[in-house]
Amino acid sequence: MIKASLIALALLITNTAFSDDKPSYNDINAISKIGSSSLEWSKTVANLTNEPLWSLRDAYDASHTLMIPMHFAFAAGDAKGVEQFEHLISQFTQQELPGGQLNQAQWLYFVTRYLALRAEFNYEFSKSDAYLVQRVAAWLHNRWMYEPAYQWGQLPLTGTKSRMTLISSTSKSWPLSYYPAVTDYELFLFSAASDIRFITKKFPETIKLQSKEISASIEELAATGIAVVRERGTFTGNGGWLFQVGTWTDHPDFRFAGHTKIEENLSEQRLKDIAEDSSHSHRWPLFFRSMIIASDDKPQDRDLLLKSYHGFSKQFANNVVVICDGSVFLNNYMNGSNGLYRYKYATIGKNDKLGYGPSALSGILGESWYPFSSGVANIYETYERSYPLSESTIDLYVGPNTTRDRNPLFVWPQFFTDGFAGLIAKQGAYIAKHYSLDAK
Repeated sequence: MIKASLIALALLITNTAFSDDKPSYNDINAISKIGSSSLEWSKTVANLTNEPLWSLRDAYDASHTLMIPMHFAFAAGDAKGVEQFEHLISQFTQQELPGGQLNQAQWLYFVTRYLALRAEFNYEFSKSDAYLVQRVAAWLHNRWMYEPAYQWGQLPLTGTKSRMTLISSTSKSWPLSYYPAVTDYELFLFSAASDIRFITKKFPETIKLQSKEISASIEELAATGIAVVRERGTFTGNGGWLFQVGTWTDHPDFRFAGHTKIEENLSEQRLKDIAEDSSHSHRWPLFFRSMIIASDDKPQDRDLLLKSYHGFSKQFANNVVVICDGSVFLNNYMNGSNGLYRYKYATIGKNDKLGYGPSALSGILGESWYPFSSGVANIYETYERSYPLSESTIDLYVGPNTTRDRNPLFVWPQFFTDGFAGLIAKQGAYIAKHYSLDAK
């Protein structure tokens, strides 16, 4: 394992897939202060990797919040940190998945990211790792071909492949704008399949017993993800990139986006050109990374993905991020609009707040995957320095807090005050500086 960590550190410094900004001696020396030997890590990440985080309660939060610490461990050559995530994933290997399609997809994407990192940083694959590759591939195949694919306004279809065919039809008219939307569930499938494709290209022995049908589904899923980026992405006049502009206009979460002040008894104010919200969109930088690393043998697709990735990153930095008095906030929508989101949403019904007002989605910064964007090192240096947060910033970050049951380490506002979010902010700053895809 020590040898593997040295290889990982060497790759960090030399691999052309990373930023040209190589870590200095001071950067490397600072790793110990934010890695597995730190007190903050031992109180948070280390404890969590000993819990069954694939449970129904924790899968959603864990796969979001631990993504930065896990990537940091590999990218920084933190052998002990890698071992802790190895323990977590090995404990899951023979366990049941949580309930719910989205929980399952999100957790398994966390698993494929772990496996892809092992491949990327030249860690040996164990029998358990190879088994997980096969297990996830089979799960993706079943989702693609057979499992129910839910569609608004009608009975479910058989397999996500059938739904993608339906919503790609140019001849069909839809009663509401969001009926043909590509959902985050499907984006998790495409990205996980891309990770599997990357892994199996590097380690073909992991799929030597895999059926041709499963292999074909993995190829189709990865290719469909690229097609979705091509067909549903829009480049702006300023070099930005937006996904599914106007698709969510009629969705209940977006119907009040035209309002910029939250009050009782508001009437709907829909925006025809509304972009996706800045909370769900935080996943895109890592989705892009999964698709890009799987496209080495397809230069045209890779070029499109890189252009879209850098366009998204520019859009985020120039239109979404707002820095004020040393604090970092987000506009609620990726086109820079800052209207209401999820007015009177179900899980905030027990709170005194009526929904997400202007910049009330900013709290996603605490667990987001935005550090994987390009050109955001300065933003994350500012964000890192903003801790400890002021009371007013915490109040805005927390917003109308969720009412669902959560692991104590993921509960807001404590997450922002107990050192966990501050630790992730430091790791995010490191990743933004050393692990973004090279703009060249």
